[in-house]
Amino acid sequence: MMQKFLKKALLQEKTMRSITGMSIRQFFELSIFIHQELLSKKKKIMKRALGGGRSHTLKNSEEKTFFILFYLKVYPTYDFASILSLVDKSQICRWVKLLLPILERALGCSGSFPKRKISSIAEFQETFPEIYDVIIDATERRSRRPSSSKALKRRYSGKKKNHTRKNTVIVDKQKRIRFLSPTKEGRNHDLTLLKKEALIPHISPGTTVLVDKGYAGLQNLVSSKVLVCIPKKQRKKHL
Repeated sequence: MMQKFLKKALLQEKTMRSITGMSIRQFFELSIFIHQELLSKKKKIMKRALGGGRSHTLKNSEEKTFFILFYLKVYPTYDFASILSLVDKSQICRWVKLLLPILERALGCSGSFPKRKISSIAEFQETFPEIYDVIIDATERRSRRPSSSKALKRRYSGKKKNHTRKNTVIVDKQKRIRFLSPTKEGRNHDLTLLKKEALIPHISPGTTVLVDKGYAGLQNLVSSKVLVCIPKKQRKKHL
């Protein structure tokens, strides 16, 4: 099934970008790196000749690359992903645990992996070289309903009326993700989440920060040389 999805995605650049977030050229470059990583991993643990054993559902590195990119872009549950891939959900879990670290190494080598922690102004300037306008926002995604009562309260988002996990994301005007915070519980407010990352004091002076109303009060927390732009809601015109 994943092979059919890949063939259709390779027919159009727009389709590939919408499913994986990458162009066709970038996809093949990444699949070459993942192929090399998988070969080096097999050499360490292989107990039989190359090609021996039952044939894999994901037959080549392109299909494996497509699967992990599709999983991260769409973020389906294991149950739903198992239906699409025609395998058990436990196999989906094993694929993710195998391919995700390899993808992180590949993006780290190419300089495409977002920063996970910024601890100084110099590090902020290194992460955003010659970039003076950044966009900060929090992204939420639904999660399975926790079984414990404590986790129920922590993960419940009053804004989304559901149990969620969330991250703080910083992007530039070219839509490149430059910073991605560790995953936190959905109960955290957007501004509170940003404070917990201890990122606010390290925003470089002269930077313009574009945020939504979830970050009201941010201007009072940053340097006076940092401009925080929050959109104003247009009033309704009453006839």
